[in-house]
Amino acid sequence: MLRIYEVALQVLRDLREAIDRIEQRDRPLGLQTRKCGASIVLNLAEGSGSIKGTQRARYANALGSAKELRGCVDVAVALGYIEGDQRRELSAAFEQNEKTLAAVRRDEAQLTAVFRRPEN
Repeated sequence: MLRIYEVALQVLRDLREAIDRIEQRDRPLGLQTRKCGASIVLNLAEGSGSIKGTQRARYANALGSAKELRGCVDVAVALGYIEGDQRRELSAAFEQNEKTLAAVRRDEAQLTAVFRRPEN
């Protein structure tokens, strides 16, 4: 499993309260935020157990969902559902997710060696 999987899970944990606040004000946006956050993790999990073509597609989907998650949070901040401070706190994690997923798409073989968690 890629280490980015754990980062994606942590982003979801960090967003849990914000997603709840978003859903209280705008249920569809809250649900979309929750779905795209979960989609990142699920696509990473599926991609890690897939062969090359399917793996590439799942990692590409995870990147799209990561960008969508950032967009959902940006919309929630713009509409005043959550504070911009939370967005700034998550910015580094968003950037790490997106950079790593973009790199995975570019060079899967190299990143498989670099980003795999050590086996116990």
